Amino acid sequence: SQHRAKFASQLLGAPILNSPIEGHEVRGNLDKLGGGFDVIYLNQVFEHLYDPLSVARLLREFLNDDGVLMIGVPDYYAECTTLFSGLIMHTHSFTSNALTNMLRLADFKLKQDLSFPGYLYFLFEKDKSEYAALESPETARVVRYLFNHFDLLSRQLMFSRQTQRLSL
Repeated sequence: SQHRAKFASQLLGAPILNSPIEGHEVRGNLDKLGGGFDVIYLNQVFEHLYDPLSVARLLREFLNDDGVLMIGVPDYYAECTTLFSGLIMHTHSFTSNALTNMLRLADFKLKQDLSFPGYLYFLFEKDKSEYAALESPETARVVRYLFNHFDLLSRQLMFSRQTQRLSL
């Protein structure tokens, strides 16, 4: 909200950007401030976004290398659907694993878990390793399953043998 952004700016003595996070205007608003951010804070936001993964990827561009992305969302397991029916529409619900895995796909890694009952609250930092999203055990398990299920390894070997025959 505008009044919270103004209060934070006065309290911290730092520029605070209060902007829609989805849509065409966000990149222009972020560019206006110039440079990168040390902290990007999204509290009670991610569960309302249409495409939170794209937003995470966009925000990564504007986060300083040593900066943190702070995200707070209701815990799926503690969320009461009857409470929110008709009041607040959540486009997405997150478990701890779902949120951290999604942020891995945007090349973030979990820095600190500050969650409390009913609420997930995480600090993420940029993961600077190459193919960071593929390094998680969960992703490796999915990749192994796909290779086994679709027999991709034998097809890859068969393709490489065919390619070798063609090159002889």
